[in-house]
Amino acid sequence: MWHKRTTANINVNEDKEITSYATVGGVGGIDVPLDILPDDFRENFASKFYLYEDGVIKRNPDYTQTRFDEEEQ
Repeated sequence: MWHKRTTANINVNEDKEITSYATVGGVGGIDVPLDILPDDFRENFASKFYLYEDGVIKRNPDYTQTRFDEEEQ
């Protein structure tokens, strides 16, 4: 029987920035409930665009898009 995944695995650096995530498998990070991901998390994800603090995922006000991010989109 297949189980619906209820968590995402996120990598968080020392500045609390989310650098990668997976909803299938993992990225060697921590598991967080899917329901705490912002509605536009998947569409807007870029390394360091979101912060994970105190169990909450929010946009990083200090984020600046790098050339690498532009090439991936």
